[in-house]
Amino acid sequence: MSLCSSFGLVIGFIIWFHFYNQPLIATLTAIAVGSIMGLIIGAKFGPHSQLEGFFSGLMASMMAVMLLFMFPVSEGTFLIMIGLAFLSGITILFVAKSYELNYRFLILSCIVVSLIFYLFPKDTIDSNKHEPLTHHKGH
Repeated sequence: MSLCSSFGLVIGFIIWFHFYNQPLIATLTAIAVGSIMGLIIGAKFGPHSQLEGFFSGLMASMMAVMLLFMFPVSEGTFLIMIGLAFLSGITILFVAKSYELNYRFLILSCIVVSLIFYLFPKDTIDSNKHEPLTHHKGH
């Protein structure tokens, strides 16, 4: 469930970047992709896990898109980085537990992922070009 949720969050964050001016298209696309990923991930563990993965991916991707619509694009990149860090950490823990890997490998992987996110460029998007999407403008 946590792996499906983290995939759903990241999928919702990434799809939001492509459709940040079209909330309905972004939400429906994220729901579809998150649900399919949840089905695929849950298929390894049986039909009950597949159903749970479906709904976890659906809810996480929908919430990610709707969460990012409330922020400007420059702050959205920070949330995407948090989502990717969450996904990377969950995936590393999942792989380490599934294959009973040595904890030295796990610690080394966490250090490498942390360094990648620490060294990621801070100014990737000019915040002056994009404004938050507002549907309720006062007249």
